[in-house]
Amino acid sequence: HLTDLLGFFAGPAEWVIGNAQRSHGPRNVEHTASAMVGFRNGARGFIEGGGRRKYFAFDMEIQGERGILKIGNSPPSLMLTAPSERWSGFSELRETDFPAYKPNNGFVAAFEALLAEITIGTPSGSSGHDGRAALELILAVYESSARGGRRVRLGS
Repeated sequence: HLTDLLGFFAGPAEWVIGNAQRSHGPRNVEHTASAMVGFRNGARGFIEGGGRRKYFAFDMEIQGERGILKIGNSPPSLMLTAPSERWSGFSELRETDFPAYKPNNGFVAAFEALLAEITIGTPSGSSGHDGRAALELILAVYESSARGGRRVRLGS
């Protein structure tokens, strides 16, 4: 899901440098995978999945020119720049009220969107092409890891 969200927010990925830690051997599922991703528009993203933790967290943090947006399983948060109260001429981040939104169940929303696409032709927010691009990114992380962390370029 994270690779699909990265594509949604940043557009097509151009390259990836990945690492997958497989403590039970190369033919087993990784316990942690991480990657630096370069996007065609110049944005950069970092992925970390898995990890040996005693908690579950699925969050995405987007750092932009004027602030940080955090979304996921935790309540969303928004921090925006404001003049520093400590240092003259500097700006700092301050947590602000998150804009009003209607919470929903992502699985239900996905099925409703699929049903609307099938029955009345309303385009889905996530196409088969988007899913393929997300999978291509995941496979490139594994390929990069297998090649010692070398940069892997994604499709055209």
